[in-house]
Amino acid sequence: MQDKNIIREIQLEGIKMLHRFDEICKKHDIRYFACDGTLLGAIRHNGYIPWDDDLDIGIMREDMKKLASVPKEEWGDMYELITSDMPDIKHDKLFPRVYIKNSRIQSGRDVKNWIDPTTGKAWNTSIMLDIFVFDRMPENKADYDKVCSDTDSASKKYTSVKLKANCKFAPNADFVKRLIKGIYGSFSRMTNKEPWKKIYESHVNMIEKVGTGDKISCYYDSYYHDFYFDESDIFPLGEVKFEDMMIPVPKDYLKFLTKAYGPTYMEFPPEEDRYHINFIYADLGNGKKYVIDPIPGSLGAEK
Repeated sequence: MQDKNIIREIQLEGIKMLHRFDEICKKHDIRYFACDGTLLGAIRHNGYIPWDDDLDIGIMREDMKKLASVPKEEWGDMYELITSDMPDIKHDKLFPRVYIKNSRIQSGRDVKNWIDPTTGKAWNTSIMLDIFVFDRMPENKADYDKVCSDTDSASKKYTSVKLKANCKFAPNADFVKRLIKGIYGSFSRMTNKEPWKKIYESHVNMIEKVGTGDKISCYYDSYYHDFYFDESDIFPLGEVKFEDMMIPVPKDYLKFLTKAYGPTYMEFPPEEDRYHINFIYADLGNGKKYVIDPIPGSLGAEK
């Protein structure tokens, strides 16, 4: 099976997850909106970007708190919401995600970069829906820049305490950096029972303390820095078609896409820039498993 066909199968499972996410948000009066690749896909393709492999959702901090309080039973047997104060090892980011519980995906990058400290084996994760939390910004630009810088630092620390850096495959230029990450992560896990929780809670407290302005932004990727909006650019939300459903989008989604991708966002990028993760293993959680070009240490290479 070709890699693009596996990507489409992952997308189809993601659509089912998005339906469940949408149902829960509607039931609990939680606002969310498509952003990043999912928003671009909705506008340009009426669904997934053909080479994209995950879903990107934006949500305000107050709505995220409501989502986090939804009883886990409502997600059913297939899905789970993981927030960054939780210990689940497959979650390595400072922002929350919804995962397909029984799925497993792994790329060559996962194998070469990170080790699961609980098993000593190459790290892997699950099919996911990224939730990018938007916050109110500080009124002062210098304060905003500091929050962006602090978030970058907290994000790196968070991943380092959740996972163990794999120095075996490190290029010479990265070996020292990975070694430092490994030492930091190991020391943090030895001296603090839940270091990821401490990093996350400190980070959220800092953001909420300084977020007094009337503009909103998301801090969780350097991609978003200097990428902010008036609340009236986002709300009230509109709706557009995405695959077999209608999903919420920012009120001024054209402004959002132009800021994110430039004025030519409706044009397809060159073939070489149509990036997606090259999976070497995919268990879709529905009985289908695929091993593609396994490498030493990967799930597909295990007997």
